[in-house]
Amino acid sequence: MRWYSNYKNEEFKESFLVSGNTEFEAMFVSYEKRFFLGAIYSNYIGMGRQNASILFSPRDVNYTLKPFFEFRHNRISYQTGLDHRCFHQVDRKERETPYWNVPYLRIASGNYRYQLQRKQLLESNRWDFFDRIAWLFEIGYFVREFGNMDKSLLNGFHPWGSSAKFDARYYFLKSKSWLIGARHKTSLYCDTAGVPYWSGELELSADVYSRKHALGFFINYNYEFPRLMPMYDPTEYSKSTGLSGPKRLMPLFSKDRLVEFGVRWRL
Repeated sequence: MRWYSNYKNEEFKESFLVSGNTEFEAMFVSYEKRFFLGAIYSNYIGMGRQNASILFSPRDVNYTLKPFFEFRHNRISYQTGLDHRCFHQVDRKERETPYWNVPYLRIASGNYRYQLQRKQLLESNRWDFFDRIAWLFEIGYFVREFGNMDKSLLNGFHPWGSSAKFDARYYFLKSKSWLIGARHKTSLYCDTAGVPYWSGELELSADVYSRKHALGFFINYNYEFPRLMPMYDPTEYSKSTGLSGPKRLMPLFSKDRLVEFGVRWRL
């Protein structure tokens, strides 16, 4: 669950009030603890503001489904899969629904998954540099055509052509059940013309672990450079003449300057 502040304009203030994200990961097949076939499902619900006697106005619902294959070797995991994602609106029709299918390749440290932090840093009491740092690098390609398949089934209503992400997390303080750390995530998106857009996210976090669960608190700052991520422009991305909302730029991928206060629970 996240609460937002530090809005840079009225569009951001209207769109970002509070949001929740739920994510499930399942492994369906494994072999010798090295080969895995699994999937990730996530559901984002974003609430904003409106001019009515409603405190929380549901605005956005985003779905993600990622089937993947993973191989683990020498404290490194290699994963490839398909990222299917769509961005829906709730109780309004101000824009079309962006969606994509992105084949991706990911390389990550063996301790990147949060479930391993308790085992390695708290239970095994390991605390050297390579135990305390976790990292991930991922590249993806936004498929816009595939053989004779209908292009409208693959991608729509967004500018992206490719992406790359690097995520690093470092823990600098611990007790018997607490882990306190920092995280930085950098994302690079290129549109279909090859124009790059960078975004970054800085995080400070504190997580307390019980025998089976973890409760965490965090604060994030989002920034974009050297140019801002695209806002949703109906004149550029829309093909529908039946949009009911005003034809205006709206935040969609951009979170520039937003500060997020959050709490999370992990199983």
